[in-house]
Amino acid sequence: MPLSVRDVDLDARHAVQPEGEVPIAPSTVFASGTIYTVPAGKRLVIEFVSASAVSDVTGSLTLTTTVGSETVDHHLAFPRAD
Repeated sequence: MPLSVRDVDLDARHAVQPEGEVPIAPSTVFASGTIYTVPAGKRLVIEFVSASAVSDVTGSLTLTTTVGSETVDHHLAFPRAD
């Protein structure tokens, strides 16, 4: 007789899809903002990130993640639109 198995630790069972904007003022080269804060006791599994920007120069986006007291920056570059 087969045993019933259940994965109780699968973090993706409670999916979220946050969306937001971080406006950059004219003549400014930097802006930051928080799009999503993971609730206490929960874990966020990032499967996909996309971003867009309108700019006449090459730029980058930095996605910062923090787990406990460890912070890591993830740099995403985008080319200049011609």
